[in-house]
Amino acid sequence: SQYIVRLAISQQNAGKYEESTESFLKALEIGNWPDIYLYNIAVNYSRLNNTVKSIEYLEKSIENGWPDYRKLESDDDFKSLHSNTEFLTLLGKGKYNLSRDERWIEDLDFMYEKLKILHYDLNNRNTQIVWDSNYEQIRENIPKWDDDKIIVNFMKFAALAGEGHTKVLPPRDGDSAFRSLPIQIYFFKDGAYVTASVKPNKKLSGKKLLSIGGVDINELYEKSYYYAGHENIFHHKKFSPRLLVMQEVLEDMGVQFDNNKTIMELEDESGNRSEYSIETITRDIIENLEEEDLTNSN
Repeated sequence: SQYIVRLAISQQNAGKYEESTESFLKALEIGNWPDIYLYNIAVNYSRLNNTVKSIEYLEKSIENGWPDYRKLESDDDFKSLHSNTEFLTLLGKGKYNLSRDERWIEDLDFMYEKLKILHYDLNNRNTQIVWDSNYEQIRENIPKWDDDKIIVNFMKFAALAGEGHTKVLPPRDGDSAFRSLPIQIYFFKDGAYVTASVKPNKKLSGKKLLSIGGVDINELYEKSYYYAGHENIFHHKKFSPRLLVMQEVLEDMGVQFDNNKTIMELEDESGNRSEYSIETITRDIIENLEEEDLTNSN
């Protein structure tokens, strides 16, 4: 099938869209990637200005497991479809004039539907009963929760899949951006340490972290397992420090904040313990920091 696919791509690049479509249809009969072949057929029809056929084959591509909605939305070949209701529906954006709660419910329904289609074995770690129970719980509580709480619970919902490539990442910019402690931490054999910090907090670098907001750091480490899927303990160890500096995630774990400030308990190399009040900042501030604004424990 690889030779037919190469032929189809060559025909597509040469502007022979009808011939390319015929070749991709042949590849469908013997190849292993139907979603990709169908996607390219949709591209051909879009370039031929055949909107109906283009959307038809996009639907078929998605039904056969096309995973990349970001590419689908940004692909220049489908720019002409951006105001098309059927196309927007494929992206989960087809309904208008919805209330805040209805929009969140639509997002939840869209995510759950796509998880069922795209994941190779959604019940590998958790039963269908667990999935449905969590889905219903989130759906029921959306009117009661603020947006941050909903996003955090979306994170936990996706984490039920139990593997690293299926996760909901919190927003990094805009009004919904999660706030972060201005430090980096890492879990060594003898505990968690602050390995880097923004300069006003430079005294923290190299110190052992015992608790955040009154909750033991080891308890937080165990809780963090449920906010992102992991294949094994090594992946958990690598990813959990990213979660344990996010204010909204920490609050969901029971960490106390007051006006975006919390108390960290630390221990120096001599065993002396101290408390430190620290304020969270937004991700855009962190990402725009110059290197000299950061200090590390080296």
